[in-house]
Amino acid sequence: MAKFENIRYQHPQKCLLTLTDNGYVIYVPGSVGVVLDDAMAQLWRAANGRSLAEIQPLTTITPALLPTALAALQKAELLLPSLDKPSEDFVPSVVQNLLVSVVIVTRDGRHHLQECLPSIVAQTYPNIEIIVVDDASSDRTEPYLQAYYPQVRILQQQDGPNFAAGCNLGVAAAKGELIFFLNNDTILDPHCISELVAAQLDCENVGGVAAMLRFYDNRPFINGLGTLVRRLGFGYDIGIGSLDVGQYAQVAEVPFLCFGAALIPRAALEQVGEVEESYQFYYEDVDWSYRARARGLKLIPAPRALVYHKFGASTGLLAQVFKTRLATRNRLWFVLKNFPLRELLLQFALYGLADGVHLVKHLWQRDYALATAVANAWLQFMAGVPGILITRKKTWSRVTREPVKLSALARPFPLPEMLSTLPKLTLNLVENQYRPYLETVTSHTANKRLLIISPDAVNSSMGGVGIRYWELAHQLAVETAVTLAIPHKTDLASTEVILCQYREGDADSLRTLVAESDIILLSGFTVFHHPFLRQVPQYIIVDLYDPMILENLERFASRPLPEREGLHNVGVATFNDLFALGDFFICASEKQRDYWLGALSAANRVNPDTYQTDPTLRQLLATVPFGLPSQPPQPSKAVLKGVRPGISPNDKLILWGGGLWDWLDPLTLVEAMPLVLKEIPTARLFFLGIKHPNPDVPPSQMAQQTLARAETLGLLETAVFYNQWTPYAERIDYLAEADVGVSLHGDHIETRFAVRTRLMDYLWANLPMVVNGGDVLGELVAKHGLGFVVPVGDVTAVAHSIIQLLKNPVSPDQFETVTVQFTWPQVAEPLKQYVAAPWRNGGNRDRLAETAVGLKLPATPLTQLPAKVITSLRTKGIGGLWQDVQAYFRWLARH
Repeated sequence: MAKFENIRYQHPQKCLLTLTDNGYVIYVPGSVGVVLDDAMAQLWRAANGRSLAEIQPLTTITPALLPTALAALQKAELLLPSLDKPSEDFVPSVVQNLLVSVVIVTRDGRHHLQECLPSIVAQTYPNIEIIVVDDASSDRTEPYLQAYYPQVRILQQQDGPNFAAGCNLGVAAAKGELIFFLNNDTILDPHCISELVAAQLDCENVGGVAAMLRFYDNRPFINGLGTLVRRLGFGYDIGIGSLDVGQYAQVAEVPFLCFGAALIPRAALEQVGEVEESYQFYYEDVDWSYRARARGLKLIPAPRALVYHKFGASTGLLAQVFKTRLATRNRLWFVLKNFPLRELLLQFALYGLADGVHLVKHLWQRDYALATAVANAWLQFMAGVPGILITRKKTWSRVTREPVKLSALARPFPLPEMLSTLPKLTLNLVENQYRPYLETVTSHTANKRLLIISPDAVNSSMGGVGIRYWELAHQLAVETAVTLAIPHKTDLASTEVILCQYREGDADSLRTLVAESDIILLSGFTVFHHPFLRQVPQYIIVDLYDPMILENLERFASRPLPEREGLHNVGVATFNDLFALGDFFICASEKQRDYWLGALSAANRVNPDTYQTDPTLRQLLATVPFGLPSQPPQPSKAVLKGVRPGISPNDKLILWGGGLWDWLDPLTLVEAMPLVLKEIPTARLFFLGIKHPNPDVPPSQMAQQTLARAETLGLLETAVFYNQWTPYAERIDYLAEADVGVSLHGDHIETRFAVRTRLMDYLWANLPMVVNGGDVLGELVAKHGLGFVVPVGDVTAVAHSIIQLLKNPVSPDQFETVTVQFTWPQVAEPLKQYVAAPWRNGGNRDRLAETAVGLKLPATPLTQLPAKVITSLRTKGIGGLWQDVQAYFRWLARH
């Protein structure tokens, strides 16, 4: 924290802190008040005139969070010195000079225009026309404009008040290729329109661009970046009440536009149609945005296009009863006009329930005016049904719709943080929402903190993925602080790496770990189970070690085709999300790298920009194989020969050094054993593990079939033996006693790109091996003479090869040139370089909110739930069953 030790914080002049029934409210010049909780109020009081070291004893905030909390108060301009605002000084480069028509609808808003129009005239964008639609004002708006702004085109609307009709009138008169709808009670940042145009030109198929509305009277806080609507209740502005710390800088799309500040290409208006005038006020922008989305147009944000909005100043002229009636009626009209038939009844039921609650509440409070407004809204809705149905038919006839999933569109965005009209700044918000975005201010170390999220168990007994992340975490801990997040309890301990448990599907169990990191390494379905990771600002490393899409083709081959297709589609969509999300990718072999480069090319991650940066594309996708310990195996005890009943001290041991997964072929090895025993009666086969140590992995059918076949042949516990699973540290003892290692697989595509952990162990132990070909390690065996590569399913070839190796072992010297390139320090080198100085790679991570729409696993049939309960109870016990039940309900909530 050295960079903060000399700072002495100060209160702004003429500030005031008051205590109310709902917390503390702080007032500073230019602010109408910000609500603080106890912790932030205590910190604000303690900070005045003091340094960081002097503040610490006076607050209950932890030392790790204290600099961030102080930075939040500075960012909110509640504490001096204020933070720098480099993003607001950025001048975008606009390569085209399209005419922008600014359309402002005003009614008795001359006093607003006196501030709004000068900010438009002062724009850095050079090609603007201004159109003011005067909605029957009585405050002499037109003479004022004629006298002071003769360049403004004035249109008179006589049948108001009707904001929607005013928008259409302005568009009809506009000459620009881009239309900028703007409220009259706003002030623009000088670069606002430049930012909007730049955003529109930078993206294809744009239906509109949302400006970043901030509060006029609380300028560090967000008024909205587009809008969204909910299944229950009314819609709201995205981010309203939140401190703007850059959390929306990477958002690629917003659900709907707010016509208080939205840039729309004329071509989009011609494609979608006019603004629906029957609404008058409220939901007219949601209706137009919905129609645009349904036609496949994108609604994108421009978070640096700043517009300071006098929240409620213009609509505040409308009576509360008038607003309630229109908002209630219009959302019903919106649903009836636009929703597909299968969604109509459910949405009407939900809105009816919400409005019924409102009606009872108003009656209970004896607010009969508002109660009447709700009732009148429903009456007006029903009276307008015939007309809306005609409009519905006109709007959607001969139109091919894109799906618009409202609930999915709302997922990435937090709920409003407001107390009435005042924004809130609480310690909870600082810790759980703002902290990652303020880390560049509060970070006191050059080293980046790394979070590795393992989808697999990390324990004394663990599979290949868990081993990979355990070893990589310890290699990278030499370079930086590393936290390894694991999905289950562990019996391992580490002095170099922080071990933390999370729960799959429970976002809260990961949020704090993510917030405290600068770089995240993740893989597989981690983002699918924790969608909030789509929107985090951290650097993202995506590990493509496991080609799950290919693996699952074989894993689920016995399931019904519709279920397999559903699982496959989820896998494809999940990996497409990862391709958009990652800043840096790693995989396990050069052969895998060719496969993944093809996938990344299809996702447009291989493009002129990434190629210009690095023609080898190693900065995009590097090879990080499964590694080997630097030291040779050092066995500690005898475990099989002369110890395990049925295995004598002088027997020849054939080792299957991993699990018996459904895509592998241990059956051929068992079938070969009678031929081996005929030649070498002392041969013994041992399977290192038949049951995956991760309780979330279902039992293997192949394991059951293999043991059953061994028993049928009379070999089980006489010539064929097994462990349930062998602890990671103890595998050394088994490898040291083995004479031959075997790894066989089926003839399918997964084989070509997989990396068998057991073969890496064979290399480490200098163990001659019999393998099938096709994958990269099989090629190493053939190239360096480390054993035999046999055809898939050839029992005779397997038996002959084992006999040959038992009689004539391979010299250990032949392994040395291979193993040296696979030590963990060696293979982790690309990751060490990235962690030391991470880089962005031009991803499109905030496209993910849209691509995630409709993405869900096929539901488990109800008839299968009892079997799942029994399996969970048998394998995990009562505690494990309870965790699975909780995970199931979390899954239901998300889908």
